[in-house]
Amino acid sequence: TKVIIGGVYTYRSTDAGVNFSSLNTTNPGLHADDHAIERNPLNGNLYLGNDGGIYRSTDNGVTWTNISLNLVINEFYRISGYQDNGHLILGGTQDNGHFLRESNTSAFKKVLGGDGMDNIIDYSNSNTMYACFQNGGINKSINGGTNWTSITTPDIGDWITPILQSPAASNTIFYGSNSGVLRSTDAGSSWVNIGGLNKASVLAISNFGGRLIVVGEVTGGYEVKKCDN
Repeated sequence: TKVIIGGVYTYRSTDAGVNFSSLNTTNPGLHADDHAIERNPLNGNLYLGNDGGIYRSTDNGVTWTNISLNLVINEFYRISGYQDNGHLILGGTQDNGHFLRESNTSAFKKVLGGDGMDNIIDYSNSNTMYACFQNGGINKSINGGTNWTSITTPDIGDWITPILQSPAASNTIFYGSNSGVLRSTDAGSSWVNIGGLNKASVLAISNFGGRLIVVGEVTGGYEVKKCDN
């Protein structure tokens, strides 16, 4: 008796559930985070729904094919643009990483995996990009998204951690951590906690005077604070 189960990964048993093997290991293209498994009663095909789309197996779960590749179904959490090139877009998607568009086409290339969250294209140099994943992890590219390196912060953030570039100084980056707003004046190499609110959900800054606005979660709701320096 064969058994297929799904969770974070997909598993298959050929001995009625006594032993299971990972199908993600034998099918490297099979996406994680399963939500539904159904069998077609007419032909026995299996259908698997997960964060990567819809997969079909015609051999009782041994191999899987993504049948939703032509569907535009990615969920974008955040996107960034570049003023001097309106075609350049960097976007973070739910459980499908970051995608980058470089020209006036419908083609986006995947540049990072995981959960793609907030992001920045440096307004002073489009080769410099910042891309967050879940809970505030940050990667940085200095060659237009070809290669990425990890940035270390003193604390992590919420599921979608906001990051923000100062309009007055391109090397100044703000980060909404669990213990307050972090500020870097050297493009992410070092950070200082400037206070504000914990678990900031929104960061905004004025182009006139540089006033920083922070929206954060507090007991019973949300609170807004401002910083003039």
